Amino acid sequence: MPDKKTYQKLKIFLASPSDVAKERAYVRAVVADLNKTGSGVADKEGFQLEVIGYDTNVAPDMGRPQSLIFDQLPPESWDIFIGILWLRFGAPTGEINSQTSEPFKSGTDEEFSHAYKLWKEHGSHPRLLFYRCMRMPETQNILEAQTKLAQFPQIETFFAQFGPNANHPGYYRTYQTPEDFKDAVRQDLQQFLLAYKKEERPPSPPAPPRESVETLQRRYLEKLQIACNLLPLAAIAKESDPHASLRLTLDKVYIGLNTTLQVGKDGKPLSRELAASPETREKTRALTALEAAANESMLVILGDPGSGKSSFINHLLRQLAERQLRPASTLLQDWPPRDCFPIRILLRELLVIL
Repeated sequence: MPDKKTYQKLKIFLASPSDVAKERAYVRAVVADLNKTGSGVADKEGFQLEVIGYDTNVAPDMGRPQSLIFDQLPPESWDIFIGILWLRFGAPTGEINSQTSEPFKSGTDEEFSHAYKLWKEHGSHPRLLFYRCMRMPETQNILEAQTKLAQFPQIETFFAQFGPNANHPGYYRTYQTPEDFKDAVRQDLQQFLLAYKKEERPPSPPAPPRESVETLQRRYLEKLQIACNLLPLAAIAKESDPHASLRLTLDKVYIGLNTTLQVGKDGKPLSRELAASPETREKTRALTALEAAANESMLVILGDPGSGKSSFINHLLRQLAERQLRPASTLLQDWPPRDCFPIRILLRELLVIL
């Protein structure tokens, strides 16, 4: 019986602003092709490539966004760094570059700085691959073109630092179209895999001790409570409202949501004709959304924008989390005795993964 083939996993960290989404997708497509069993170069050479990045591998949490990325995707775990820039550079991260004593101009800027520092310390690890799109924006509108080119000087400054006597001397590849990029990154990754030796990777740091399932569940539920209780009132700015620092939470302003279904005093649904009858109108009431959720194993809530659908879901999730954390809680006293573990899935985030 032949020996089972062993693989070494190599992590590719993907750094870029949002205007090169097609290139990011191409990186994942190329990696999937290289990983194909029997035909991919990575598979033949005994490697398994994994693309990681802020858009697919970082869970929501509280704190400085770039620090959260580094906490969940430690730069020490990166084997290859792929950076891509076109017209956007990004937004400041709130951290100072220790090499230049200036603020980092963007997340890509700070991520590259960390990768470059590790490259110098470990001698060519992680491997740094940087790409620059030279295509001009396709627009006839002067104002739109000016907006798209607003960060162009920052990009020029960044790539100027690749010069022989600059802060991070090196070579970056230019391209015109996303399809050109796809061909280039395939070629570069194949070349890297054929030349890479498994023993070149520095020893991985010891894995932190595993936490119990109960501890992880408690941490998740506590963070879920905080996330569901926050109200994103972006229109209230600190400079215009002296009370903006007093964070407003959902539990302080929530008003119960009713459905359009009418029920009798016994809580049983009534037909539209019966509910509209003058004789029974005073004896009916609207079924609350909370009652509907309690009575049904599956439920879809429909309503106009701003009608309270998201607020209700957040309110329900927060109370279910409280019930899991503190079974003696007085919240949801009328809720059925079945054990419900709340899981919050945002479709706009799930769509990126799918």
